[in-house]
Amino acid sequence: MKTLSIQQKVYGAIALLSLLVVIAGAVIDHYSTKIAEDSAIMDALGRQSMLTQAMGKAGLLNVSSNEYETAKNIFTQTLQAAKVGGQYPADLKMTKLASMKAIDDSEIQKTILHLEVELKNFVKLVQDLVNKEINSEPYRKVQENINSESNNLRTLSNELVQYYKNNIYLSNQAKLNWANTGSGILALIIQIGIALFLTRVVIRPIQQTSAVLSHTANGDLRQERLPVTSNDEVGVLSQSCNTLVEGLQNFIKYSEDILAGKNSRSEFGLKGEFESSLERMLHQAEEKKNSEERERKHAVELQEKERQEAHEVQERQEKERKVAQELQDKVDNMLKVVKSAADGDLTQEISVNGTAMPLVKWDRALKPFWRTSEKIFL
Repeated sequence: MKTLSIQQKVYGAIALLSLLVVIAGAVIDHYSTKIAEDSAIMDALGRQSMLTQAMGKAGLLNVSSNEYETAKNIFTQTLQAAKVGGQYPADLKMTKLASMKAIDDSEIQKTILHLEVELKNFVKLVQDLVNKEINSEPYRKVQENINSESNNLRTLSNELVQYYKNNIYLSNQAKLNWANTGSGILALIIQIGIALFLTRVVIRPIQQTSAVLSHTANGDLRQERLPVTSNDEVGVLSQSCNTLVEGLQNFIKYSEDILAGKNSRSEFGLKGEFESSLERMLHQAEEKKNSEERERKHAVELQEKERQEAHEVQERQEKERKVAQELQDKVDNMLKVVKSAADGDLTQEISVNGTAMPLVKWDRALKPFWRTSEKIFL
């Protein structure tokens, strides 16, 4: 059953129901035919009562008449057909024949045997009537016996019909009713079974799949896996739904890992666009990471360069400050010497390149400087 497709399962259920309908139809047709045959046989057996009356009347009035012989032949042949099976006259003129199977019932067979005995007695009485003097005492006695025997035949014929009706006709009628009722009940059970079967293998799995897809469409991926109990279209649908939900769950998980930098694998075990999208995302993340690393290195290099430049500027400023300080010291020293010289003290020394020389030696060379200095300070 697991390997059959939904179409095959549905067709199988329809075929089973159709087979049931065919079987039920055959059974109903069989018993309907039996009832039709039983009706014809009951008519033939019921006709026996009328024939006994006709034989009795013809026997009393005119033994040699065709009416008596015809009635006797129809009665005898019908009784024989009911006993062992065979053909019997279908009409009173004996122009048409019908057939029946031997009636398989002990009471009926016993009644037929009794009828045969009574018929022989009736025929014997009719023959005795022929040999009696008309209107004599023995003649009237035989007539009374013929009349009585005719009544016995009619009573037995009626009993035969009643036995056939109760033991066979009504039994077949009951079987037909049971066949109709049973086939209806069985058809109902099979239809309920088919409905339950389709509910279990088609409707319920589709409802479960629809619910999972609906929740998934609303963003809820925490769904339980759908049970896969067959390899038919519904099983494939359930498995595909499980694969889709699992793929979305893994896709989101791997995407978060990639964005967080926790996943560097080159393959993720997913299929189709899931796998290719994650590969593109990983490639973009790696490019972004490399770009950020390059920018970080460039920023570090810029910072280092700025630091070096700042250090160079600081060193240059320090050097300039020292030079300026030295120059200031020299200028201050010169101003001090100049001031002393202006006060008439020419014994002060001026240090030039680390060598101290008396101011007297420099007087003549520095006269322009003195004049300039005096102008500045004055």
